[in-house]
Amino acid sequence: MKDLELVINELIEFILFNHVESIPEYYYDVFLNYLGVTYLGSKNSDIDVVINSLLEDHSGIYSPIGRKEKMSLSDVALIDCYASAIYAYDDIHFETTSHPSGPVMSALLAIARTQSISLKKILTALCIGMEVECRMGVLLFSNNNTYKVK
Repeated sequence: MKDLELVINELIEFILFNHVESIPEYYYDVFLNYLGVTYLGSKNSDIDVVINSLLEDHSGIYSPIGRKEKMSLSDVALIDCYASAIYAYDDIHFETTSHPSGPVMSALLAIARTQSISLKKILTALCIGMEVECRMGVLLFSNNNTYKVK
């Protein structure tokens, strides 16, 4: 099996068989921080520009956080992620200099617009999703070609 296939299989195994018994308080803070900075970022004029350009070719039934425009689910996730990054300075993963909560929370809340998901499931998925994102970032930025995901 190729190295990439091994890494992907390890990540899939981690995602499928990782059982978060209790959610660390940090993820509650991340969740609330995401909501606050995304709402604040949604009012930024840069978001107006992106939304206006998307609305030229796209339509839908969902609205980004803090907005009234109707868009596709993927466009909403994009806008929410971008809005979350405008004023977010605190959830940094120093090894990769990424802000892992934005992409994960934006995808989770996009899905939550289409189905009922409990806060516990969202926080569990956030915990696992951020871990996967950080592991992939470390792997991609590592100079060590023998890095193992586990």
